[in-house]
Amino acid sequence: MTPAELEKIARRIFRDKPKFWKAKLSRVLCVDKSTIHRMMKRPEVPGPVEVAVRGLLEHKKKQDAIEREARKLLPVRLRKRKKVVRKRKAVPSAGTEQTS
Repeated sequence: MTPAELEKIARRIFRDKPKFWKAKLSRVLCVDKSTIHRMMKRPEVPGPVEVAVRGLLEHKKKQDAIEREARKLLPVRLRKRKKVVRKRKAVPSAGTEQTS
């Protein structure tokens, strides 16, 4: 596995916060964040790390499939996420003057 493949898989696993994938991966693998950084500079990722990351990816895929199936069991009105409606503030137009 190349460092580019490791980054791609880690970003897929931790898609909620892709900016912090190195920190999250280091916590999951119980290593220091600098170790992940050094691995990214190597030509290939060590074998045990590759096996662990691929296992994490398989677990994430299964977890996502379970969540999709569980969502199907909910009533239709609860399946969709609620949209947040924000009220806009009234902005005076450029041609009108406000008097206080």
